[in-house]
Amino acid sequence: MSRADSASATAFAQRVRRGFSGEVDALELFSPGDTAPPDVVRYTYDTARALRTVTFEDAAGSSEIWRALSTDPFGRVLRARLGNGATEELTYRPDGRRELLAHRVDAGSATRSVLFNGYDGAMLLKETNETSSLSAAPPTVTTFTYGVRNELARAVVHPRRALRATLRIATTVSAT
Repeated sequence: MSRADSASATAFAQRVRRGFSGEVDALELFSPGDTAPPDVVRYTYDTARALRTVTFEDAAGSSEIWRALSTDPFGRVLRARLGNGATEELTYRPDGRRELLAHRVDAGSATRSVLFNGYDGAMLLKETNETSSLSAAPPTVTTFTYGVRNELARAVVHPRRALRATLRIATTVSAT
């Protein structure tokens, strides 16, 4: 497969290498006209064929860009380390629906947290709630609506408002 970016006329080619059961083992990235070896993204799997690591190799060497640190019995990643040292944690609904409830990334003292606020009967996400100290972006809520074929029809991002509550206290006066 190859592609040319019309804005800069830069072209590249890539080749996918697959394992015996069809999983991607490597993605080779070629620069046409360049005699250097291709840059390679390598994928390794555990015995259950669940993704365990992703590494990037180029002329400068090899670096790990993702590693699964823990998984659950369903093979879902619960904790992973990113190439920059940040860690991510994923939380799933404990019953049989396997819904993603939260995704958190910790990079030093900074954190990004996304809460997945509900799914409909077709397992389509209804809303997310995001907060982050990784950037100056304000906390947001994103709501999703879908078409008749379950395709995403609209995603609306709006700032999260502070929670306001009104407490009404009823008092009863009794005469004695």
